[in-house]
Amino acid sequence: MSDSIELNTWLDVMGDEYLTSYVPSGGSTIKICVVDPDDRVPVVDRIYDHGNSLGYVVAKVDGEAVRLHMLEDIFFLIAQQIDWRTLARRAILRMANSYSTSGIDPSHGNIYEAIADLNSVTVDFLLKEIRPKIEQLIFRDPYMARDFRIVMMQMCLHERFEDDQSYGGRDLINWLTNNKESPINLKQFSINKSSINRTTAQDFLKSLSYFIRWVGLPGLILIIDNTRVFVHPNPRNGIRYYNRAQLMDHYEILRNFIDDIDQIIGIFTTVITDPEFLNANNDRFSRGYGIYDALRTRVMNDVHDRDLVNPIATLVRLYRR
Repeated sequence: MSDSIELNTWLDVMGDEYLTSYVPSGGSTIKICVVDPDDRVPVVDRIYDHGNSLGYVVAKVDGEAVRLHMLEDIFFLIAQQIDWRTLARRAILRMANSYSTSGIDPSHGNIYEAIADLNSVTVDFLLKEIRPKIEQLIFRDPYMARDFRIVMMQMCLHERFEDDQSYGGRDLINWLTNNKESPINLKQFSINKSSINRTTAQDFLKSLSYFIRWVGLPGLILIIDNTRVFVHPNPRNGIRYYNRAQLMDHYEILRNFIDDIDQIIGIFTTVITDPEFLNANNDRFSRGYGIYDALRTRVMNDVHDRDLVNPIATLVRLYRR
């Protein structure tokens, strides 16, 4: 894979083929982008800024900050970058479609009071009408995981209170983000504190990407920087090190992402990886995709042009001008 494609050219193609129509329509894809070490940070930042400019929710996952072989840790880091209260307010605006909501900013303020004032009704009257919709449209939506539905339903109900002191959904946000700095009480919500785990984390990620589109946003762009997994031997510098078993688990997560992509709604996943990823050898020193054939066979380009790079291939090599 000696040929490369320039970053901005690739982003233009991704916009035309995926980000302006395919993903907002509910499609999902995963792209594995090989970049040189000096280009890693600028490429991540450029993709992040591009996603923001298109109105996407964008989340970055770095292998130095989180265990990339633990899917629940990946979800927690994504959740920490989500403005959950704004998502809930956007959901309320959607469910208040029989009222005028023009000009209401979901990013701040008491959403119920804003809608009620604009339509000359009381907040109690508004809640009486919207509460059944919250149960019907959110809690009974079969696509989302049960506990995720409970969380979003309760967040919508608790948005009646704007200030943090009165807001009753703080425990739910702390649970979603794995915030251990304060005690979390979930009994009142009938949620099992350990229900986000290695087995269920993908269901929560699917629920999140689905809900992001449900509230009217184009989708979720997930940027995974896995260049740390290729550091070997262990430099013992206090930064996270991945042994071979953990590396294999990470590759298994990527394989699952690829295999389940048609079951996920509205997510564009970009994996920023090191040139070592292209090492096809399967020996004890290798860290490339050659050590995990199930991943290699899913991303390798069996058929390619001698002179031209296929920009929509799953595996591409990027460079910056």
